[in-house]
Parts: sequence; structure tokens; C-alpha cells
Amino acid sequence: MFQSVSTDDGDTWSVPVPTPSLPNPNAKLNLIRLAGSDTLAVAYNHAGGPSPMPRFRSNLFVALSEDSGGSWHKVAALESTQTHATQWHYPTLAQVRLRSVDSRLQ
Repeated sequence: MFQSVSTDDGDTWSVPVPTPSLPNPNAKLNLIRLAGSDTLAVAYNHAGGPSPMPRFRSNLFVALSEDSGGSWHKVAALESTQTHATQWHYPTLAQVRLRSVDSRLQ
């Protein structure tokens, strides 16, 4: 996963840099900003790097960042099965009402 930042409403962007705390097997992810806060939430496949199956779309996690993506902490493992027969991909996040998804944010 890579991160690029714009400080001029999207006219220009910084050079993308890797996000090592969120390894991803080149699969779709979904990132949203939680309503009423600066907290980012991302659903993604936590795989890649030294994983025994680095290219498989398994280990579906949700992580939060409270510093515009500078650092992330995993808050939920939606699926942590790692087999060749099971894959979890194409996540989508939606905030259905204003409330905390992490007790540390209350």
C-alpha cells in the first residue's frame, strides 16, 4: 500500500511512499474519513512481505489512523484465515451513524 498527500485540494500530489505497517497483496482496499473527526479507517488484506502467502487476499483487517495516515493501528480482524482455498477481497467501509469504532476514540 502507498500513500500520497495533496495540500492544494488535489491539484498536485506528493510522490507515493510505501506504508510498511499495512502490507497488501496488490488488492483493493477502502479508506474513509470518519464523520466528525480526522480519523481515517481502512479495510484491507493484511498480506505481503514476509507472509507465508504474500500474494493471497486473506487476512481482512480494519485499521485506524489518527494522524492523517502517518501511523496505523489494527482494530479488527474481520477474517484471519490463511489457506489457498479461502480468499477475502473487495472490502467496502461505510459509517452508518456517528459513533466510535474503537473505544480509544470515545
